[in-house]
Amino acid sequence: MSEKCYSYNEEEYHTDYSVVLDNLSDHCEIGDQVEFWQGDIVQGSHERYLNTYQIIESMQEQAYEENEFSEGYLNEVTKEQQEELKKIVVEYLGKITGAPTFFTAANVEKVEGWWNGEDVQFTPMLTESEVKNLTD
Repeated sequence: MSEKCYSYNEEEYHTDYSVVLDNLSDHCEIGDQVEFWQGDIVQGSHERYLNTYQIIESMQEQAYEENEFSEGYLNEVTKEQQEELKKIVVEYLGKITGAPTFFTAANVEKVEGWWNGEDVQFTPMLTESEVKNLTD
């Protein structure tokens, strides 16, 4: 089972559900219909953001800017060699910076309910008299 993250605005996601509750508490009255978003945490990783093809391509472009006879430079680098380079760079970055501490949200779903003053309720909405009884 994956870890969950939550958002009250579908933009900023938090690992702590209480952030959503605090926002709802600040902006909602008892009985208000509310919504928030829940998703799976996808942890950031160096490997995810490293594109060795772009590194090779950038080196080729820079070489060509300096010397037009550099055509073919690094063309012999295979996919397997690019993967080996990626592994080396990811390992090095992990040593010098540790793992990324950020995440993105995946499989996001909208969650709807009503505010009871402390939490989101997913049971049917209360009638006005039931709400009045809660607030009295």
